[in-house]
Amino acid sequence: MKPFLLAITILIATSATAQTEYYSYDGSLWVKASAMDRTFWLAGYDDGFTSALKLAASVKSETDEARPAPKNASERIHLRNLLRYTVTNPRILSNQSILDEMTLFYKDFRNTPVFWADAEPVAELALTVGAPPEADLEALRAEDAKSGCGKLPVK
Repeated sequence: MKPFLLAITILIATSATAQTEYYSYDGSLWVKASAMDRTFWLAGYDDGFTSALKLAASVKSETDEARPAPKNASERIHLRNLLRYTVTNPRILSNQSILDEMTLFYKDFRNTPVFWADAEPVAELALTVGAPPEADLEALRAEDAKSGCGKLPVK
C-alpha cells in the first residue's frame, strides 16, 4: 500500500509543477510539420478563405459604405491578396505550389515568427503579382513576433 501512496503522491506533485506546452503556428513549427499536416492546414485555410470571399461579396452587394483602410502589414497583405481576385481570370494556384512557396518563405530565418495564416497570402502574392514590399514583410515579422503567432495550448 505504501508504494501505491508514494506513486500517487509523486504523480500529483509532478503534475502540479508541469507547465502547459504551446504550439506557435510560425516557421519553426512549419519546418517540423509533416507534409500531410501542411496539406490539411492549407485545405482548411482555403475553405475558410473561400467562405470569407463569398461573405464579403454578399456584404458588399448590400451596402456601398467605404471600408476602413488597413491598420497594419497583415491587413495590407491580406487585402492585396484579396484584390488580385477582382481581376478577370485571376491566376488559380495549386495547393502544392502554395505549400512549396510557404516552405521556401520559411527557409529565410527572418520569417520564422510569421504566422502561417499570414505566410499563405505572402506565398500567393509571390507566385502571382509579386511579393509584398520588404517594408511590409519587416512590419509583418514584427507584428507576428509581438502577438506570439496565435499560440495555442498543446492538448
